[in-house]
Amino acid sequence: MSETEIDAQVQKPKTSRLAIWSMVLGIFGFLSQYLIIIPLFLCSTSLIFGIVALRKINKSSGLLKGKGFAITALVIAALGFSVPTSRLVYYIKFMKGSKIVKIDDVTSRTKLMLSNDDDAISVDTIRLLITGDIDGSATIHLCYKEKREYTYPIDRGKVHLWILEGWYDNDCLIEYEPLDVRSGSLTIRYFFRGIQRYDEQKQ
Repeated sequence: MSETEIDAQVQKPKTSRLAIWSMVLGIFGFLSQYLIIIPLFLCSTSLIFGIVALRKINKSSGLLKGKGFAITALVIAALGFSVPTSRLVYYIKFMKGSKIVKIDDVTSRTKLMLSNDDDAISVDTIRLLITGDIDGSATIHLCYKEKREYTYPIDRGKVHLWILEGWYDNDCLIEYEPLDVRSGSLTIRYFFRGIQRYDEQKQ
C-alpha cells in the first residue's frame, strides 16, 4: 500500500458522534411530547449537542462529517419544543388563574357548586385538576342543573386527575361519592374558559 493510499485512509472523514447523539435525543424528545419536563430536557440537550457538533464539523477542515444529522437534530428539537412548552405555559396559567375548593371529609358524599365570576366571558369549557390521596375508591360527577353530565372514577392512592369538558353554563355542580373511603383529602382546582362576550367587545 502506497503512502498516498495510507494518507487517504488516515484523512478519511469520520461521522461526528455528537451530531448523531443530537439527532437521537431530538427524536426521543419529539416522540415524548405528551410529557412536559422530559421532552424539554431532551430537546434542549439536542439543540446544544447539534450546535456544538456543527461548529466542530465546520472547523474540522473536512475531517468530520454529519452536518445533515446535526441540522436534522436542530429542526426536530425546535419542533419538539412547541407542544411541551405550550402545555407548560398553559399549566402555569391554569395554576395561577384557577380557583380552589377542598373536600376535607372524603368519607362522606359531598356536593360543591363551582361558579364563574367573570361575566365578561361566555363560558364554553371547564377545566379541573383534582389532586390528593384517598385510601379507597370514589366517583366524581359533573352535573348541570342536578343532571349528571360526566362521570369520572377515582382509584385508591395518589390522585392526579385532569378534566377538560365542553361547558356552557356559569355554574357546575360537583358530586363526590365515596365507595369505601376511610381517610384522605382532595383538592379541586377549576377554571372556566370562554370567549369574550360580543357586547363587551364593542365597548
